[in-house]
Amino acid sequence: MNSYRIGIFELQTTLNKTLKANSIPEKDAYRISEVLLDCELRGHEDHGVAHIDYVLTSFKNGKINKTPSLRVVNESFATALIDGDNGNGIITSTKAMNISIEKTKTTGFSAVGVCNSNYCLAGFPYVMQAAREGFIGFAMSNSTAIMPPPGGITRTFGTNPIAYAIPTPDGTPIILDMATSVTAAAKVFTARSKGEMLPLGLAEDLQGNPITDPHKFDPFSSLILPMSGAKGYGLALLVDVLAGILTGSGFAQTVSSSTSSRMGQFFFTIDVERFIPRKDFNERIASLIRQVKFGKKRENTNEIYLPGERGILRKMEQIKLGYIDIPKATWLKIKNACDQEKIEAPTPIN
Repeated sequence: MNSYRIGIFELQTTLNKTLKANSIPEKDAYRISEVLLDCELRGHEDHGVAHIDYVLTSFKNGKINKTPSLRVVNESFATALIDGDNGNGIITSTKAMNISIEKTKTTGFSAVGVCNSNYCLAGFPYVMQAAREGFIGFAMSNSTAIMPPPGGITRTFGTNPIAYAIPTPDGTPIILDMATSVTAAAKVFTARSKGEMLPLGLAEDLQGNPITDPHKFDPFSSLILPMSGAKGYGLALLVDVLAGILTGSGFAQTVSSSTSSRMGQFFFTIDVERFIPRKDFNERIASLIRQVKFGKKRENTNEIYLPGERGILRKMEQIKLGYIDIPKATWLKIKNACDQEKIEAPTPIN
């Protein structure tokens, strides 16, 4: 059997139980499992529920603080810097975006940085928080150095993801969530588990030789290349300035997976009504959407999608079905986590 069909509710309940069995506060456990499941349901299995293995290991070995005391260390009416106390990046990022949203309700714009943080998985969940309030939201995070600048072969930048969300009249936001590298490093391991080869131009060794066999990719001594060359490199550098340098976090080569508390995040939100009336904004966004989706299509193209639309539609369909098919490798990680905590694993649906 190459995949297992699992009920969505049962899957999230199981993730919750494994986290709480490791003394993770109930609210934090729910949020972590919610974000893992959200990525899975949107079709990003490389950032999905398989990461429960990484999350639990980080808690067990003490690399990440189970019960961080997040605190604001610098603040103005429109800005804040949060010390994440070496907490899980999902928790610190959720808190930071909530602070930015609350400030924006008063100021119209807010920026919040996070230091002493860790891997936050994806930007989508946090910019979605802003969009639900009717705000434009941005999120970015630096990460372990793995990407060289164009012309170089030194691991200088992380994949440094960046995300935005734009509210729309129908309530389904336009959302972009992407790495500034040509691919997220986790996709290499997904290809490895599926027995797939890597396309040229994605990964190289430290001598600059291309890697197409994912088994030859070493996360500690291989390279992931920048998205679109100089363009991805330029964005990755910006992320390190805002999420790393500006927050007092690690940046560039000083962000390492072997150390904790070196990653930083940066969020900002905009209240559109401080610029134009909501009615005008909605009409203009609706016009933009029509222009994008109903332009002339290329041959064999059935539909033009907005950024993030396919993932949102997939999630809605999975929720309607009530189950999701997960790869065998993911199922084994979940089962292993359950076995370690003496928790009953979710029962596959025949």
